[in-house]
Amino acid sequence: MTLVPTSTNARVHALLFRRSRPMAARLSLLTQGPRSRAAGGARKGRAHLDLSVDGGYAFLLLLAMLFSQTAGALSGVAMTVLPVSYMIVRRRKLGAVVASQWPLFLPPAVALLSVLWSEAPDVSGKYAIELWLTVAAGIGLAVAERPTAVLKGICLAFVLYVGACLRYGHATFDGAGDTAFLGLAGGKNLIADIASTGVMISLAVCFIAIRQRSLFWWMLSSFALALELYVALQARSAGAILALSAATCAFVAFAALGQAPRALRVAATLTMLVIAGIIAAVSRDIGAALINYGAQLFDKDATLTGRTYLWYRAQDLISEKPWFGRGFYAFWRQGNTDAEGLWQYAGIVGRGGFNFHNALIELTVQLGLVGAGVFALIALVGLASLVWRFMRKPSLPLCFWMTLFLYAMIRAPTESVGQAPFYYSTVLIFAGAAFGLARPARPLAHKRYRAQILRLRPRTGPVQGQRRPFARPVRPALAR
Repeated sequence: MTLVPTSTNARVHALLFRRSRPMAARLSLLTQGPRSRAAGGARKGRAHLDLSVDGGYAFLLLLAMLFSQTAGALSGVAMTVLPVSYMIVRRRKLGAVVASQWPLFLPPAVALLSVLWSEAPDVSGKYAIELWLTVAAGIGLAVAERPTAVLKGICLAFVLYVGACLRYGHATFDGAGDTAFLGLAGGKNLIADIASTGVMISLAVCFIAIRQRSLFWWMLSSFALALELYVALQARSAGAILALSAATCAFVAFAALGQAPRALRVAATLTMLVIAGIIAAVSRDIGAALINYGAQLFDKDATLTGRTYLWYRAQDLISEKPWFGRGFYAFWRQGNTDAEGLWQYAGIVGRGGFNFHNALIELTVQLGLVGAGVFALIALVGLASLVWRFMRKPSLPLCFWMTLFLYAMIRAPTESVGQAPFYYSTVLIFAGAAFGLARPARPLAHKRYRAQILRLRPRTGPVQGQRRPFARPVRPALAR
């Protein structure tokens, strides 16, 4: 008896009845989609770069943001084009992404609405649109099909930037008379924050490389880790070093808990949340102790390099317009008398690139209590969603995004994080929140190549009374 497959079943017939393959291998091929088979073949026959479209997008996006001060307008064009291009490439997932990520668009919506009451509506509108693109770029990083490839692309971008800083950067003397490394960033706090973020990313990629048994990425991430840690120490930023120390310990703890049973993981996570709540309740005393420790360690002054005066002035500005603020990015502009005075106090000749060095205060001055509350609420929702996913199904990328959120929360009382458009830390923070809100992808086979079963059914041939077998695909009951 001979099987006569139709043209639509030629591939199924060839896979099932090719004698050079065992039956188990033939059936496994049927249950895989074309992408998974192609990826498997590429993983064996190709060198170990392993970035894909998702990793390439992450690499180019972060590279453009890190080199924004050097590349100028070219970097701005890249940061505008890349998110839009990635959305076009992933347009089939756009509806599902918007359905799950819509809360993250509330902060840029509030920023755009501030045009109605802003002191500089054109400035607020420009930066609000840029914030929309920044949030979209972060969501693109989070909903990628290969989260590990995204982290590898980001790691590659950071190590290239830090290497360029070491090659072409410079140093200066800080307030204590010691040398502080500035790199290409123009400020020691900025280069320290970049290097500290790179350390966390390289550490995560190093763990991923060990799990994937990839010697190339283990060597690259280890080299990047050493390079970025050296730069972070040379920048002599007390806040960045203290936050990095806590975040590194947290990542190792998260990675260890990820291998623990679910009951132990849930209990440990809830215990950590309770401890975090207690710390938040007495944050003022703990913060003062950490500030004093950092001041003694790095020879800082008690006023945190003039931050206390900025916070004092910010309170007066908030009391004038407490509910809706002065408009998104409408304060730090040339011609504003209050901003000019603070620039003169800080000795900033360029009259730009300054902030209140406190995320909540910065947002309250710009968008009032309403806007700052929206930003804070979205941050809490993102953190809660990350913790919930970690308790259910942990992974190394999830451990990294939780660590990044913890690092940002530690830095928030002394730096303005999570609000600057076209900024690397803003993109990564929104990407972390989006990763927590994202719906986990289900590994389904491609519809066109879904597994089928061949069943022989008699069919009347061209000659009356003559019967011959005919191969007809019949789906099993469970596949319907």
